[in-house]
Amino acid sequence: MRNTKRNQKIAFSLLFIATLLIIIPVGLVVVIIVQKGLPAINWQFLSDIPRQGMRGGGIFPAIVGTVYLVLGR
Repeated sequence: MRNTKRNQKIAFSLLFIATLLIIIPVGLVVVIIVQKGLPAINWQFLSDIPRQGMRGGGIFPAIVGTVYLVLGR
């Protein structure tokens, strides 16, 4: 009985460490993307159509397509 509890604590500790090893880098990537990308987001970017071979303009068609996919149409 005592050995089982110790094994369980070790297993939970290892799983917790593994979880942190995944969550921390993913969280850092999300923070960096938000920090660097937030200044580029404005109303014109969200409501305009792409131009210059998809290198300029906005992302409105992508937003509409995502809404259609979510709604299942």
